[in-house]
Amino acid sequence: MNKKRILIIIIGFLSIFLIFNSNDKISTNIVPINNTNDIDNDDIDDSNQLTIHIKGAIVSPGVYNVSKGAYLQQVIDKAGGFSDANIDCLNLASLVLPYSEIFIPSSKTPCSTLNIPDSTLININTASVEELDSLPGIGSSKAKTIIDYRNLTPFYTIEDIKNVTGIADGLFLKIKDLITI
Repeated sequence: MNKKRILIIIIGFLSIFLIFNSNDKISTNIVPINNTNDIDNDDIDDSNQLTIHIKGAIVSPGVYNVSKGAYLQQVIDKAGGFSDANIDCLNLASLVLPYSEIFIPSSKTPCSTLNIPDSTLININTASVEELDSLPGIGSSKAKTIIDYRNLTPFYTIEDIKNVTGIADGLFLKIKDLITI
């Protein structure tokens, strides 16, 4: 009877050993996709990184991690630059938002077929004091406060402007159709 118990224990240990070894082999065969040379999850400080997807007329389309506050031009550079793109349709100074999917149109794509924001909107990430002052309810003092705020933290949505001292829901409703990021 002792021989049976010993045999069962040995088989149990062998089974556990084989299970752990087979899991190691499976996990080492997993290969990450999309620009694996740009993404090293151990080195990423999630609080300062954005993950974006860029595609279209770009040399190396794929998923990239970029720093918060990165501009479209920086993402394009990271992806190897343009590949026969229509840059007239792009705002290269626009901020990249978290989890954005960015499409770079080809030179054969007319801008009129793309959904491009109205250029008369005021970009709260780049506007001067004078441009911000032209918004209803925003004087030069609030405009300076907006600029001071964005110098520390860029706006990722137009709603983020409500984080600025002195801009509550009522004022936001007056300017929301006049601003962009």
